[in-house]
Amino acid sequence: MRFGLVNEVAEEGDLDRRVDAWTDDLIRSAPLSVRAIKEAVMRSLDQPLEEAFATRYAWEERRMHSRDAVEGPRAFAEKRDPVWSGR
Repeated sequence: MRFGLVNEVAEEGDLDRRVDAWTDDLIRSAPLSVRAIKEAVMRSLDQPLEEAFATRYAWEERRMHSRDAVEGPRAFAEKRDPVWSGR
């Protein structure tokens, strides 16, 4: 929690409902964002935290310069669900 790596602590008996909610969020997420997160997690497993945060990741670079990087904020501003292209 101190490093911002924990988003939520579930109460006893509430874990399945919370996992379902997180899974639903991931399914609706931009595909490039999910790939970027997966790459960062897998590549940083054996790195010190400071180094992992400072590392540049190819999928994150791709995500930052994608059409989806524009679509997300635009959809939010227009109060609609985003339409992800994966590009």
